[in-house]
Amino acid sequence: MGQADRGTPDAYAKGMILRPFIERLIQYGILPKPNPTYRIEWPSIGSLGPQDQGTLASKRADALIKYAQTPGAQSLMDFEDFLRSIMLLDEDTVKNIAANSDSMVDFDAEE
Repeated sequence: MGQADRGTPDAYAKGMILRPFIERLIQYGILPKPNPTYRIEWPSIGSLGPQDQGTLASKRADALIKYAQTPGAQSLMDFEDFLRSIMLLDEDTVKNIAANSDSMVDFDAEE
């Protein structure tokens, strides 16, 4: 994984979730050992059709609502980590949201 890719949601998913899972499957003989190596690729979200983009947007909105309505959610995962890891937002977007957070509602205050 290149230095430029480390902060992206794709890099996180590939490096922290998918690659260890694939390695474990290879280790236990469920997948054959690649020769010499393997590469992980998938289409970008922008290549989804309009219906799939709508479905994804709806699921992300539902996740945000559940996070906002769950008492103590920020004690488990702070809002910026939620935006990066769950909402899969890029670092610039997360920083913009954080910079404007003074005008945002404190989720835990509405318990």
